[in-house]
Amino acid sequence: MTCRLAGKDEMPTRAAIHSPAPAFQRQKALRRRGGILPKDTDRRSAVAECLTGAGRTLCCISIAFSALAIWLAGCAPSAGPPDTNDGVHALDTSTTSSTTPAPIAPREANPASLRVQAEGIEYRGSIYLDGLWLRARATMVNRTSHPITVEYSRCGFHLHARRHADRSNTPDWRSEFVDIACADPGYRRTIASGDSIPPVVTQWQLGDILGDSLPDGRYAFTGQLAFSNGSSPEFPVGTLHLALRRPPLSAQGIAGRMTFRAAMTRPACTKDQTVRVKVIGTLTHAASSVEHISAECPVVLLAYRTVRERDAAPRSGKPVWQSSRECQPGWRAELLRRGDTRVVEVGASAREILGDSLLPGRYYFAVVVQEARRRLFLAAGDAMLERMPE
Repeated sequence: MTCRLAGKDEMPTRAAIHSPAPAFQRQKALRRRGGILPKDTDRRSAVAECLTGAGRTLCCISIAFSALAIWLAGCAPSAGPPDTNDGVHALDTSTTSSTTPAPIAPREANPASLRVQAEGIEYRGSIYLDGLWLRARATMVNRTSHPITVEYSRCGFHLHARRHADRSNTPDWRSEFVDIACADPGYRRTIASGDSIPPVVTQWQLGDILGDSLPDGRYAFTGQLAFSNGSSPEFPVGTLHLALRRPPLSAQGIAGRMTFRAAMTRPACTKDQTVRVKVIGTLTHAASSVEHISAECPVVLLAYRTVRERDAAPRSGKPVWQSSRECQPGWRAELLRRGDTRVVEVGASAREILGDSLLPGRYYFAVVVQEARRRLFLAAGDAMLERMPE
């Protein structure tokens, strides 16, 4: 990069506009030190006049430091693409009071645009953090020698996140699996050779990405554009460190259009002491819907040794015990209307939970609701488990 100072007839760069030493401050400093800076004199003549003044040493040092500050600001990387709501398809639907601002997370810039080329089309992407929002943009450039026509929608800009940079791995998070309504008419554009489409923009809340399952850490993001006749290859858009304060695991949560609640039936202190949890799912976010749940293991019971591990599940690691080790693939579909509920129960005896290796004592339980698009973790109470005499 070649950096130079803007002359009198040139438009200053954005970095120069926001320089910490505006023109009126430099004029004031020069007058205070005995220098002269006529209104229409360029920087070279100002230096010449300064050299003849009484305070030439201090004056020249001031000009040198001012020029150095502007030069460094002009070389500084941009903090990321500007914020825009154009094409946004993931909106914050929560009702937050304007007098209680949301907490602001540190912003990490990733200004580098990354590129992938396939069949003469170059795909570019970039990504950055803005508070608790992750913002991304993508575009495509026609590198062929002839015009091409594409049909696309802003809803078709999908993001994938991986904890490892290897793009051959299955993504840990996919934006198309988040059930958020998107309305966009779509576009049909003819791109001349060397031209590009306007940037396609999307944004997501960190809570939508990390949820209750992904840990804080560094994630590599890729993008993919969906067209009327197929999809682009995945192209890298950047790497960011994501961190989010999350509350303890709750006994109620939302998965897709369903709201689930978990409640424990307290184990009786008898020979067949049993922990039993009931999970109630209600269709709350649609007039009607066909819901899919695991046919073999709709709900799995988990046991943790401490409340802290349970409340941070599943980020805290594997439980000390779980009701189903392996579940065969397959989903059961059920048509529900708003307000309809379905109830699933899961349980196990204290003898089954403790086995031969776990010590008697208090255990903290959670359940996993196995939906087609995600696994929902819910707190399910605690119980004192003992080995009852034979």
